[in-house]
Amino acid sequence: MYSTVTISNIRKIAVCLVLMMVTVFQSCGPQPISGGTEGVLRLDGQTVSEIQISLYQKEGGSFRLCGFGTTRDDGWFALVQPKAVGPLSLPPGEYHCTIESAGAPVRIRKEFLKPETSTIMLNWEPKDRVIDLDINTQSK
Repeated sequence: MYSTVTISNIRKIAVCLVLMMVTVFQSCGPQPISGGTEGVLRLDGQTVSEIQISLYQKEGGSFRLCGFGTTRDDGWFALVQPKAVGPLSLPPGEYHCTIESAGAPVRIRKEFLKPETSTIMLNWEPKDRVIDLDINTQSK
């Protein structure tokens, strides 16, 4: 009537527990955010992965971060809201853009790192669907 606990049974139970834990922890990680305004970024005509582009709007004497995205191998990115809380559908307006390496070994002009000094501007209109930026990174 009672089953005997054997090493074989303990191993089976251990394997089941490990599989359950893997399944639970696999679904607990951050999920990719999709659905934001998409764009492509080229540096000197070439697509580069791992470049973060951030968009700011000027408010009085300061700049407010509106969103950001990080390029894939093909230069495409999708915008997300600050702190990556969700996708960003970019509203019409004028934006100051910054770029910085998120791992890619590229040289980026110092002026492009801050919205106060960046010359990368985006005038986004209601009819626009895709951000298309080709930035000259060579020193002036």
